[in-house]
Amino acid sequence: MKVKGFLKGEAIELLDQNVINDLNQKGYGERTGDRFVLKPYEALYLIDTKKISISVNDKELNVNDLVNLIKKIDKRGWTKYLIYRDLRNKGYVVKEGFGKGLDFRVYERGEYGKKPAKYVIIALNEGGRIRLEKLRKSVDLSLKMGKEPILAVVDRRGEVVYYKAFKVVMKL
Repeated sequence: MKVKGFLKGEAIELLDQNVINDLNQKGYGERTGDRFVLKPYEALYLIDTKKISISVNDKELNVNDLVNLIKKIDKRGWTKYLIYRDLRNKGYVVKEGFGKGLDFRVYERGEYGKKPAKYVIIALNEGGRIRLEKLRKSVDLSLKMGKEPILAVVDRRGEVVYYKAFKVVMKL
């Protein structure tokens, strides 16, 4: 399905109302007033899975265009995309996180639009470094919000392994 859109800053804005309604119901993009915007990783996923093709200024965006945009926007963009793709392929609805180390919020299958997100994802690369204090703050924040913190680690082959994080309090 061909969709007309345009690049607006670091996002892709779509114009076709029929497509917008369908994508919105499936948990893609954000509707703000009469605008509908896809994050670059959402657009890449939709193009990569051949659900839509997007033309911007009469030029069709391809996978390489979006990969370059993702890498330009965020140095961890490719890692985040691999996690996004893996979760979407498993049937979860994945939305932008809350910042502060919480990269994505994830809805249980069939619960998008009915219940709040159950999980938050902290994206990491295998062999990458994260300060323990930063990780602790991210876990604490997600628990305060009533969400289950999940560490998503992308290995060298691009496969994602998930670890449930929790807080342990020790009294000495």
